[in-house]
Amino acid sequence: YYSENKDRFVKAAGGVLAMGVRFDSDADAAAFLTKAKGNIDGFEKLAKTDKLGKFKDFGRVSKEARSGMQMDATPAPVKETVLGMTKMPGIEKVKAGKDFWVVKAWDKKDAIMFEETEVKSHIESMLKNNQFKDAVEKRVKELKNDFKIVVNEDYFKDAKPADQKDDAAPEKTDDKAVAEAA
Repeated sequence: YYSENKDRFVKAAGGVLAMGVRFDSDADAAAFLTKAKGNIDGFEKLAKTDKLGKFKDFGRVSKEARSGMQMDATPAPVKETVLGMTKMPGIEKVKAGKDFWVVKAWDKKDAIMFEETEVKSHIESMLKNNQFKDAVEKRVKELKNDFKIVVNEDYFKDAKPADQKDDAAPEKTDDKAVAEAA
């Protein structure tokens, strides 16, 4: 399982640091590309001061989608271009839909994967749970073939957990204890 799914066990995502400038026209992007290639180290400053383009810092771009709630805002053609660059730092012009991007990529790092020994116990547990789940599903299917099962969902609508109090019910108090306390 580990060998077949090694790409799932990423310890530290690799990728390339990237930033870019979006232009509406190919001519504007080409003009900026010429300026940027002459000043690779000053790319960000040039990009932020250029009035025709809109600057975007992509952060670390990788093949894998980022985990969590954050969406990957890097257009696919830009991602493919920066990941495919062999000379770092590099600057390229990319067409993405109606937009033209001039992108800079640098600091390429390979992904670091967990070793099999680090995740072996987790994989074993996961596989055992999957086997158990499959066995339960198989048995339930067999039972459904032998018996007619009807689930009454209405029965569970008003059910409350045993540890949850009914807020509408008044609390029972000992009137004598309250009177003595007063």
